[in-house]
Amino acid sequence: MRAEKLYEGVITILSFYINFGAPPPTFVQLEKPSYAELRNALDLPFRTSLREPAEPTAFVVGLHVNGQFLSDVWLSLSPHCNVFIGVKGAGKTSMLECLRYVLGADVPQSRKDAVRDHLNTILGPAGRIRALLKRADGTKLLVERSVANPNFIVTFPDDRQEQFTRPEPLQFPAYILGWHEIEQAATDVNIRRLYLDTIVGRDEVRRLEEEADTLTKQIRQKHDITASKYGPFFWYPQTSGPARRIAARSATLVRWKSDRTEGTI
Repeated sequence: MRAEKLYEGVITILSFYINFGAPPPTFVQLEKPSYAELRNALDLPFRTSLREPAEPTAFVVGLHVNGQFLSDVWLSLSPHCNVFIGVKGAGKTSMLECLRYVLGADVPQSRKDAVRDHLNTILGPAGRIRALLKRADGTKLLVERSVANPNFIVTFPDDRQEQFTRPEPLQFPAYILGWHEIEQAATDVNIRRLYLDTIVGRDEVRRLEEEADTLTKQIRQKHDITASKYGPFFWYPQTSGPARRIAARSATLVRWKSDRTEGTI
């Protein structure tokens, strides 16, 4: 009986393929391929899709920290969203600080000393950090940085190595905020604007400001043209003959009332 049902199922699938062609693939987001993960994913609509999900063009593939507090820690990261979950003191902020250091991401001036002290505690005098990156152009880079040598040691796919003193040659712009910076951005509008401008890009912000200035000048110019055209119509009633006669009569009445009050009439 079981074999007959299996046979009927196979025939049904083959008939579907013959009549309608192969069905479109379904994409499912899983941490590890397993039946339990598949069952959990099917319960969450945002983890299934009939279209192939777009993968970010640039992302951190993995991170290796070998230091005093974090010793020989390897971390593989998803191209999409990554969440660090752990109790206080587990090393969540430490991993973010290591990532920020190896990528050369900016640190707010008010936090530089605290971040440097924290990083020294994490790594110690001989600690080092390595990160595997995928750039937007598809190139993968292995970037290494240590406390002893703050230069960026970059290994390219052809095993060529170069050292840089600045993060710009990495061509991997990154913006990382610790919880202190996030808290500060929530309470300080200037810090919040600075972070947003940095994320958008200084060149883009400069372009938008220039565009806003140009539009403001155009609006002011049109306002002046409109004011010059409609000005005579606005002043006409005050300079017309009827308006002058009414004003003269009003002045006469006021003078007459004043004389009467003083008893000259």
